[in-house]
Amino acid sequence: MNSAVINFKTDPKTKKALQQYAKELGTTTSSLLNANIRQMLRSRKVILTDSLEPNAELEKVLRAVEDDIKHNRIGPPMNREEALDHLRSMM
Repeated sequence: MNSAVINFKTDPKTKKALQQYAKELGTTTSSLLNANIRQMLRSRKVILTDSLEPNAELEKVLRAVEDDIKHNRIGPPMNREEALDHLRSMM
């Protein structure tokens, strides 16, 4: 098989974590990266996460919004000018 070398820099902690992850999957770092590159080129998409779970900060915001909705603290929709006036009043 013909091979080409691609060099890029990463911090040692990231390299070690990637090597461990590849080992858990039963493959090599090189095979894992090649599979991801091929998938990216086939799909023309870059996927940067393996889950769609919100982080703690987003969960907090979502709970607050749900609480606002539950207690009717959400105002009526605003047009552009009303929204700008509202934002200006907060400064």
